Amino acid sequence: DGVTVYVIDTGVNIDHDEFGDRAKWGKTVTPNDPDQDDDGHGTHCAGIIGSVRYGVSKKANIVAVKVLHSNGSGTTEDVISGVDYALKEHQAQAKAQGANYKGSVAHLSLAGGKSHTLDNAVNEAVRSGLHIAVAAGNDGRDACDYSPAGASEPITVGASTLGDESAYFSNSGSCVDVFAPGLNIKSTWIGNKAAFNAMSGTSMASSHVAGLIAYFLSLLP
Repeated sequence: DGVTVYVIDTGVNIDHDEFGDRAKWGKTVTPNDPDQDDDGHGTHCAGIIGSVRYGVSKKANIVAVKVLHSNGSGTTEDVISGVDYALKEHQAQAKAQGANYKGSVAHLSLAGGKSHTLDNAVNEAVRSGLHIAVAAGNDGRDACDYSPAGASEPITVGASTLGDESAYFSNSGSCVDVFAPGLNIKSTWIGNKAAFNAMSGTSMASSHVAGLIAYFLSLLP
């Protein structure tokens, strides 16, 4: 059975053919925003995590948690609210399923300036049992200077090239835990139920890792 992955982003095109009936809308945190992805970023990440064609965990259950506006902007408070929502859902699922619960994953592919409040919220969620993968950031700088990339508990992911080298844009440094493919990655898109697009970034890289965590959790007895 599929493991739930909370995609905390711009939303997800949950009606895309590639998700079958495995994608649902969880929550829109951004005020006065529709329950849809008008940016594409969240849908692209969700496809890498769990679409049939491009997904790492092809049976994952995708839950859209919209914390960024259609132009990709958002507030730290909204992101923290999204993390809190995912954690509460995770805890409710764990309580309902008991010993059968395999765990769940959250994906945060957004990188802003240093925010100890956001780092603490993400760290606390991981300590409470939610597996979280975060993007390192795309400025070619030290990931420790960004949030939540610099947080101690989540898995922070940098972007690699086809030659297994760090992508020129990827943040790096001691806060990056692992690198994953992040250059010209094809995945699901917005506009219709069959749209695709290629993108580059540490968001694509961390999506691979979020999918991998979900896949490994699904293998648990």
